[in-house]
This record gives sequence, C-alpha cells and structure tokens, in this order.
Amino acid sequence: MKLEKIPLKTVRPLYYKEICLGLLGFKPDDDDGEKKVEAFCAEEVEELVKKATKDHPQNPKRPSPPLIRLRVDNSGGFPTFNVNRLAQQFVNKVANPQDIIRFHAKVEATSGKEKGW
Repeated sequence: MKLEKIPLKTVRPLYYKEICLGLLGFKPDDDDGEKKVEAFCAEEVEELVKKATKDHPQNPKRPSPPLIRLRVDNSGGFPTFNVNRLAQQFVNKVANPQDIIRFHAKVEATSGKEKGW
C-alpha cells in the first residue's frame, strides 16, 4: 500500500532564530549598546516576518500571522532592553508579539570542589 503525502494547509508557520551578541561584534560596555541591540533585534524579526510572508502565501484556512521567536544569547554582560516596547512594532504582523524575543545567558557549570563543598 502506497501512502500519498498531503501537505498541511492550516498550520501556522513558525520561524526561529538564535543569535549570540558576542559573536556579532557588540560590546558589553558600549554606551548605546541597548539601543543598538534593540535595533538589531527589530531588524532580525522584520527579516523573519518577510521570509514567512514569502514562504507561505495567504490561504483563507491558514492563520495569517506567523509565530516568530528570536533567542538572544547575552552572555558576558550585554545589555537587554524592554521587549514590550519592541513587541508594539509587531502587534499585527506576528501572532506572538509578547514572546518574540527571549534573552538567555549561558551559565558556567562549577563543581562542588570549586565552591568549597
């Protein structure tokens, strides 16, 4: 019995990207670091939105705004910014404006001996 592939037509597209601020040339002690990081993240989200609209043409049965997630590695003391302010720019463009950006910092593992246990 041969199976026939049927493409899903009602799935909301999800676009995910990880960036590391340290590898992109940002400096943790920059005076305008917060604004530069926010502008860079807004640009990256805008590119993901454009890619989603290009890759998935409109379908009346498909939910139109895509899910976008940008995971930002700010290890090393890089500044963060108010994500809600950035989310306001993408309210009608994405399905999850409050969850577009997630900051995370890598935690260095230490053994019990290093802590003096």
